[in-house]
This record gives sequence, C-alpha cells and structure tokens, in this order.
Amino acid sequence: MRKRITYPFYLFFHNSIVVNGTLSKTDIENETNIEIYFRQHLLWKSVIFSSMISGLSILIAVISGVDYSGPFMFLTGTTILAIGIILWLTIYQKYERNIQEYKAMFSKILEI
Repeated sequence: MRKRITYPFYLFFHNSIVVNGTLSKTDIENETNIEIYFRQHLLWKSVIFSSMISGLSILIAVISGVDYSGPFMFLTGTTILAIGIILWLTIYQKYERNIQEYKAMFSKILEI
C-alpha cells in the first residue's frame, strides 16, 4: 500500500512505512487469518544511519588526532551526529503514530 507523492520532499512525509501482509485459510468456512507486518522504509534507515555514521567517524577522527583541523571539525561532527539522533527519534515517533493509524484503518475496514 503506497500513498502517491506529488513533490520529492513529500517523500519525507509519505511512504515512510512498508506494509506487508499474508492471508491464510482457517478450518472454519468464510473465515481468514490476516497477518500484517510494518517496516520502516529503507530510505529512512539509510538517511539516519549514514548521518550517524558520518558524524561518529568525524568525531573519532578528531578525538584520535588523525585529522584534527581545529574546533570546526569537532563542531561539524557533533552537529551531524546530533542531527542523526534527532532525526532518528522524530522518525521513530512518526513511525509509531503511523502504525497506530494504519491499525485503526485496517480494523475499520475489516469490521464491515
């Protein structure tokens, strides 16, 4: 199930959850078991982990003295790492909220 997007920056607001499901028959007639799985989109994972890994690598390089070019590098690494952590927390909250919305929508559809 995907929501269509109009502009590229809408990708950060839509299509962030991948919903997979399976249907299986039961012994009772006119009854089906439904299993639904939610995952985070691969783009979100790659954005979060790439910013956190690049921020950590800059900080490790600055602390170990390999590529020390002043406080600017330390500030850059800290900023990139902080952006990654903040992005991770906000996206996780949005992910949980969207899962609850999808569960409510699916339960309303299946009640009918």
